[in-house]
Amino acid sequence: SITVSGVRVAKTAETNVFTYTYTVGEGFEVKVAGAPEDANVYINNAYGTSRSYTAVPVNGVIRIIVQEGEKEPYICYLVEKEFAEDLLNARYVDSLIDNIGEVKLGSKSTILKAEDLYAKLTNVQKNLVENYDVLTKARESFDEKVKELEIAYNTTGIYLDKQAEKYAPTVNSIGGDWLVIGLARSGVGVPDGYYENVLDYVTEEINDKEQLHTDKSTDNSRVILALTAAGYDVTNVVGHNLLQGLTDMDDVKYQGINGPIWALIAMNSYNYTIPNTDASVKNPVTEEGLVKYILSQQTENGSWVLSPKLSNYDTDMTAMAIQALSPYYGKDEKVTAAVDKALTVLSNTQLKDGGFASYGTITSESISQVVVALTALGIDPLTDERFIKEGNSVLDALCTYYVEGGGFEHINTENKLDGMATEQSYYALTSYFRMENDQTSLYDMKDVTMKDMADVVEEMIKEIGTVTADSEKAIVYARATFNGLSAENQKAVANYSVLQAAETTYAAIKEKIKNVKELINEIGTVKYDKATKVKIEASRSAYDKLTADEKGHIDNYATLTAAEK
Repeated sequence: SITVSGVRVAKTAETNVFTYTYTVGEGFEVKVAGAPEDANVYINNAYGTSRSYTAVPVNGVIRIIVQEGEKEPYICYLVEKEFAEDLLNARYVDSLIDNIGEVKLGSKSTILKAEDLYAKLTNVQKNLVENYDVLTKARESFDEKVKELEIAYNTTGIYLDKQAEKYAPTVNSIGGDWLVIGLARSGVGVPDGYYENVLDYVTEEINDKEQLHTDKSTDNSRVILALTAAGYDVTNVVGHNLLQGLTDMDDVKYQGINGPIWALIAMNSYNYTIPNTDASVKNPVTEEGLVKYILSQQTENGSWVLSPKLSNYDTDMTAMAIQALSPYYGKDEKVTAAVDKALTVLSNTQLKDGGFASYGTITSESISQVVVALTALGIDPLTDERFIKEGNSVLDALCTYYVEGGGFEHINTENKLDGMATEQSYYALTSYFRMENDQTSLYDMKDVTMKDMADVVEEMIKEIGTVTADSEKAIVYARATFNGLSAENQKAVANYSVLQAAETTYAAIKEKIKNVKELINEIGTVKYDKATKVKIEASRSAYDKLTADEKGHIDNYATLTAAEK
């Protein structure tokens, strides 16, 4: 028991805080009774079971420590009633600081809360906080964790940028469009050569329905996202409208739920208008239809799955569905309810280390998709308690896959960089840092300044340069893109006459090459007569007048040399 001037002190709501009353001008004595005989008792650091005071000590607080052998010491506080609230507020902040524990990225909300409440304390109350140094060290440790996250982000961006310099990205799920999306949305920039490679791919692969792949509508969606991020017109890619390839719902659904998901993400990336279709399309795509279909595919447990036969839960597809539905969250009741249900299942399936698995395998890609989903909704993965397990956030988990020097692993036991994992982790971090910097989300690209396609065509015409036998592709691409412009934009192409002249020159070169090939073909069966000799000499003479690049297009030259022998 504890008494002050013979009066037993009263307990407060805090089990180790007691109050006493002090009368100005009078002294008082504090006594501790009932402690074990071998216990050491300290009253405000003075050894003994009693201590006298002539006035209230600083802040009105007296600390009593009872230490019995090696046992945990019992510590309590006597506080003058007028100062009781001050001590209780200080103790509450102390408890918040104690709860920080091992500092991780997921400690952000706990640290922020402790800092915020500490800042609101009076100076007297701040002096009563006993573990403020723990809070300052926690802040330093947290800032260091954030710096490590930024280093992982920046070094990976540098690595990917260098890779793009070596191997210009093309239309591909690895080393292609996702790489471009990450670099463009992070602000690093669009890799040189990507647009030209897209023109090649579109020219070679697109069909009469403007589809890049008959079975995978996601090819169109992916390229639309990358071109939009790069600032290019997706409705005029060498004269083709990639949006048109996403207008048949039966085609979009063919590859599974990911088709409609990515079609919706692509359409919303720049508020694109879904093109009209002709009578041959029996089930045209609409924005409402895409949303409705995605909602209809949500499972009873709240997730979306790519392969229902394999599993009833799929982290990646659930996160992607949330990404697609995010523009409607909070605006559409059905969407909001579906997304909330999906967030619950993601929270419930998050692992103790903050990570996620799909189909039984824990991967960085699953983690990355969750990061993009949360940030698309404006949810901070470092502070939302639903996505912090044992102090670990989803970004804590992602960091365990980082490969020193730039890049990420697929599975963090592989100890080697993986291309897909690196690209997905990078654009996930891009999505997070865009949210932190109050920028639009990863796939909300309305902040992108689109290139003036008249300027793009002018640049394509300039790059034709001196017309040679190898200029066909450059001329054809420039012409197709020019034809894809509106009449008004066509008038804005200042060097259009250069394109026309190039076409004329190239036509002449083509004719010249054609003539030489025909002369060689006319040699026919070689005979030792004058007629054959004349044909051979005419072919040789015409061939020798060609330029080096023109000669490279004479695919029957071996016939001429054989005839001469």
